[in-house]
Amino acid sequence: MRFAAILVLCLSPLSSSFAHDAPVARSEPTYEIAVPADPDPGAPSLLLHVLDKETGTPTPARFTLSVDGKPYVPPALDRHGIRFTSIHTAKKQRATILYACGTGAVALSLPAGAVEGEIVVTKGYQYAPARLPFKVTGKPVSLELTASLHRWANLRDEGWVAADEHLHYERSDPKHDADWFTMLAADGLDQGFFMVLDGGNLPGVWAEQFAYGAQGRVTRGGLHLVPGEEYRGGFQGHNNLHGIAEVLTPITVGRGKTPPISHHWPATHDVLKKARAGGGIGGPAHGGTFGRASTAVLDAVLGASEFFELANTHLYELQPWYRLLNCGYLLPPVAGTDLPNYPFRDRTQPFFGETRTHVRVDDPATANFEAWKSGLRAGRTFITSGPLLSLTIDGKTLGDALRLPASGDKIELVAELASPEPLTALELVWNGNPIPFEVEKSRDVDGVHRWTIREEMTLYRSSWFAARGVGARKNVLWARSGILQR
Repeated sequence: MRFAAILVLCLSPLSSSFAHDAPVARSEPTYEIAVPADPDPGAPSLLLHVLDKETGTPTPARFTLSVDGKPYVPPALDRHGIRFTSIHTAKKQRATILYACGTGAVALSLPAGAVEGEIVVTKGYQYAPARLPFKVTGKPVSLELTASLHRWANLRDEGWVAADEHLHYERSDPKHDADWFTMLAADGLDQGFFMVLDGGNLPGVWAEQFAYGAQGRVTRGGLHLVPGEEYRGGFQGHNNLHGIAEVLTPITVGRGKTPPISHHWPATHDVLKKARAGGGIGGPAHGGTFGRASTAVLDAVLGASEFFELANTHLYELQPWYRLLNCGYLLPPVAGTDLPNYPFRDRTQPFFGETRTHVRVDDPATANFEAWKSGLRAGRTFITSGPLLSLTIDGKTLGDALRLPASGDKIELVAELASPEPLTALELVWNGNPIPFEVEKSRDVDGVHRWTIREEMTLYRSSWFAARGVGARKNVLWARSGILQR
């Protein structure tokens, strides 16, 4: 399932100390990047150009290959590409992802005896995927293909930045950040949030960052890498802490039979408050569903949480968040992939940010972590794993409050869901319940599916509204992970 969710507010309902021990370095990797290599001169080869159709200039992008009806991953790419392998040791999940860097045409070898194939090139969700079939003729053969990617939406020009707010890959040396920047750009992202944690994949602490706080945040060309922590409690649940000044320990509590992790101290409420005091921002992960007695809702009621993570690539959970909204606790939604968990993707999906958070900021060109945090706190956010979604009420949009007279008044609601991939549903939600409005369906000349709801209703009480949409099923994820779709 692909989804999108967005929130508009209508009317106005409305410390402890810790030990700070340095994480223990781990030798097990969470990823590998292959050494660049030129194609084998004795084998068929392919040269791939990836261009932005509107500008005609090279651009970073993700690509996949199939040869003679089967997926094919070349053993290496030359210096203009990145061959990235994601590794989740505990779940035995590995996936190799191919990127064009945008610095020139990518050269690679094809398998001996290849007859025909296809390349699919993608760049996030605002570019239409490009499909390039090819045939291998003659010996030796050197094919040259060009993918011109059409940008059908440009949210950045409207003030939006896109982030994967849930990544667990180590950043041990800042000199390797260049690869992260390239891959995030290739997947249409502006920001990546990398979080250290304890357990779940490797024994002990893993996914360490070379620094935390301002020292660990790195910026290049409007792109940002932000370190943080996933604070995990077997009893209280998991929480994401973004932009923290330092690692808060113990990173995991409430599991095992021996100290220091068999107890349930400190309370996640205090951890979240400590993260905020250090310049970070935190909230429950995984829809607040993890933990034997999750405190996600309680932490929100007590004012410790500042966002609510609704979704990962493998999870979509709305009910705890809906209950909070119905009680007047207005936490903005966020979402991220939770990589290296469940790295499997359809050919048209991005790898990083397959599930992502969009936040509207004052100036995307200078939107650092502080700007992202400010926009998020203001509620100017929506989440998606594909379709792009908009919602306005009497011209008000995300994070806005519409104040009506006590006697009530008529309001106009407009929601739109758009995607180059097929769509299956668009709903307007009022205080947690779908409204049976009629949906206008169309497909414009650029091949983009667009569904719209335009309706009026009379409102007599404080309310919140959301729009949610569903697109094509994520076939590869469900097939490879064994997860049953909700």
